[in-house]
Amino acid sequence: MKHYLSTITITATIGFGLAVAPALADRMLFDMEGPNPVTNTWIVGNAEGVINTATSTDQKHTGNQSLRWRYILPATPGGNWPVIEMAIPGDKSVWTGGTGLVVWMYFDLTAPKTFWTIQPYLAHPYPTIDGLGNWNAGTEGMPNNTWTQHTWDFGALDVSNVSHLRFDYAAGDGWEALAKSGNVDIYLDDIAIAGLPEPPTTTTWVIFDMEAGNPVTGTRIAGAGAGTIQTSITTAQKHSGTQSLLWRYILPSPVGGNWPIIEMAIPSEKRNWTGGTGLSTWLYFDLSGVKTYWTIQPYLSAPTRIALGNWNAGPSGVAPGGWVNHVWTFDGFPLDLSNVTQLDFDYHSGDGWVDVAKDGNVDIYLDDIGVQGISSSVSGWLLY
Repeated sequence: MKHYLSTITITATIGFGLAVAPALADRMLFDMEGPNPVTNTWIVGNAEGVINTATSTDQKHTGNQSLRWRYILPATPGGNWPVIEMAIPGDKSVWTGGTGLVVWMYFDLTAPKTFWTIQPYLAHPYPTIDGLGNWNAGTEGMPNNTWTQHTWDFGALDVSNVSHLRFDYAAGDGWEALAKSGNVDIYLDDIAIAGLPEPPTTTTWVIFDMEAGNPVTGTRIAGAGAGTIQTSITTAQKHSGTQSLLWRYILPSPVGGNWPIIEMAIPSEKRNWTGGTGLSTWLYFDLSGVKTYWTIQPYLSAPTRIALGNWNAGPSGVAPGGWVNHVWTFDGFPLDLSNVTQLDFDYHSGDGWVDVAKDGNVDIYLDDIGVQGISSSVSGWLLY
């Protein structure tokens, strides 16, 4: 994780030394050191041309790489606005207290043009989407081929639950004047929230990191009991390490009234969760779309089986693609955490399975399941 300071306030006490107030750090969202964070692209207007995004070492503001956003021009480029979208990880969705969106940009263009703009949009969460205002980089003398920072103020916008960040790029009818060899390349790096310090570090004891094998010890389907569950370890998606757990539900016909469940037995040396504050899980939903009502619910056997509460991921703004962290807190549950023997997950989409499935399957990837509030350095084991 990279950090940089945006504002330093100095207060002088004459005759009695110098007092320096703490710097206001920017909370990093995307430092571009990991995989490509772009989860969706499209072209507004005439919908012509091609968008390519990739992490690149060609240019970088800090670290080893940045995100290259390339727009390959069509034969008639006027009237097109390329858009990229990034899903905000669940543990970074609360921006309350932040003052604006900080972005470092490098424009690899032939020359500046009077009218070309960058505009971010926030989904807070879906379906509420607001633009932060056009930055007319051309008129403001935006330099070419150098890193430049711009901050878009939030104003009175509600940023308490931001699920997605979009960028829209427009050049009027002047795309040809900007492009190099038919491409318009913009590099993005160090996207952050201005004025919001990094949150305190919360320790998490990782129970299943999915590196040692499939931890699922049982599956069943509640309700009508129809359909098929498959689980396997895969490298197709992973939050950390080299692999994750794929939980696949193959839909029956008809599909309504079914609740697929997976069960994981907790090895004896990992059953004492005393002092933990919640169950932390990283999830990746490989779905065709978002439905208003679809939930994930874990159950703990400690040793009496108890549900931790439904997480209604649909209204919470969780979209397909991109890893999302969710924590089910232990507060308010009559739990004895000294002997947790089993962890189950239940997935429910009402009668809307067909709406979220891809090719008849509902795929969820799970990774880095852990107990929040317990240090792994104290507990000392990784299981799966």
